[in-house]
Amino acid sequence: MHAVAGDWCVLAPLGLVGDESGAVPREGAHMALAEQNGRLMFFWVDTTKPGSLMMRALEYGRRQQQWSAPRALALREEVPAVSRLFALWLDKTLYVLWTAPSEIKDAAGVPVGSALTLRGGWINTDGKGEAEFHGIATMPLSAGGSGLTAEDVAVGPAENAIVAVMAREDGLRALVFDSRGTNLGGGPVVVAGPRRDVLIGQNIAMVLLALMLTLSLWQWRQKPAALTLPAGRVIAPLHLRAGAFALDALAPYIAVLVITGDWANNGYISTLITWLGLLASPEDLVKATDLFMFIGIYMGHVLAGELIWHRSLGKYLVGLEVVTLEGKAPAAGAMVVRNLGRVREYAVGVVLLYLIMSERRQRLGDLLARTVVVAKPGEEDETTKGTKDGK
Repeated sequence: MHAVAGDWCVLAPLGLVGDESGAVPREGAHMALAEQNGRLMFFWVDTTKPGSLMMRALEYGRRQQQWSAPRALALREEVPAVSRLFALWLDKTLYVLWTAPSEIKDAAGVPVGSALTLRGGWINTDGKGEAEFHGIATMPLSAGGSGLTAEDVAVGPAENAIVAVMAREDGLRALVFDSRGTNLGGGPVVVAGPRRDVLIGQNIAMVLLALMLTLSLWQWRQKPAALTLPAGRVIAPLHLRAGAFALDALAPYIAVLVITGDWANNGYISTLITWLGLLASPEDLVKATDLFMFIGIYMGHVLAGELIWHRSLGKYLVGLEVVTLEGKAPAAGAMVVRNLGRVREYAVGVVLLYLIMSERRQRLGDLLARTVVVAKPGEEDETTKGTKDGK
């Protein structure tokens, strides 16, 4: 069965028990299930044919459900009679693994005992060719302790790694392997409560969101102040603001790459991809020291440039400048308030929303500091016409 919108729906039957055609597993066969994108895959190994992996698939999302014809894949070795079969998806690749005993020999080659191992491989299911089984290295589970049996082991995926969890008398222990079967280490499984750093990060995000909402509502209720632009200046258009930000971010980004060594390792894009990945796992944000380094350098050089020259390096290169609503040079306090607003805006992700909705292209930091970014008349766009001299 499978659940749809809270209801249980009966799947198409696999076949009759005891069918001698090989369409269904025999009694005592090793079996495993795997699912991805509405496709259910069923695997089994009969003890009478331990060198073949049988598989059938079902598109359970369709109205007319039907299991595919059984297909046999040749394995590189036979699956032991006492074993467990595991099927899992790892980085969009289907793996089928099983437990198997292995002899332990002394220096002279004399068997002195046995240990449990994890064996198997992956199956190409991309539809570009006939499905084949590709073996990977044997994964020893001896670090899990002696006396392990197949019933003591559970296997599953963890990001791009294979994790084997073993039950021992003193608790659970996990071993991690890469997609080729290489041991990456392991240790005891510790039952832990909610991570304190995650809770702190969530609380900070909620405070920032509440503060942003409060300031936005307060600013919305204020009467718009009159605007007087300097002679020969207009409200800076969005594309120049975006260009200035990109140029301001480039220097600290390169600095972080050099400091962390990613520049020498050609990690120009991978670092940015890692930072973007934090949007999906914000609990890991506290570990992103390189990102905090970037934010510190960026905030420092932008604030210094606007305090001294009323423009950052990026604004200077594209011809922008920060002025007050009266068209004068802002005071140091206004510049500090303007730049401190970046922390809240970037953290909550509403900076672009403010720039689009505000007629004067003001961020919340600009609204609080009573400043505006201006450009030369040649860079004026249609949305900034009519804002000159407060009109």
